[in-house]
Amino acid sequence: MNDPLVLDEFHLTLFVPADLDETQIRAARQILDHPAFRVRLARAVRRLLDRYEALRALSIEASR
Repeated sequence: MNDPLVLDEFHLTLFVPADLDETQIRAARQILDHPAFRVRLARAVRRLLDRYEALRALSIEASR
């Protein structure tokens, strides 16, 4: 099989409120840094793609 070609890329930007407590920011960062988060994010996008027949053949990669 041939190597897949990039069809499109989406960039997700996450914002925190300017007044968010530093402890909460660290907690959020810890979750975002965990590899399991990216796995779950990719699964969620996969479920979305599966809702559209024309997109079911596409593969997904969540990276930073």
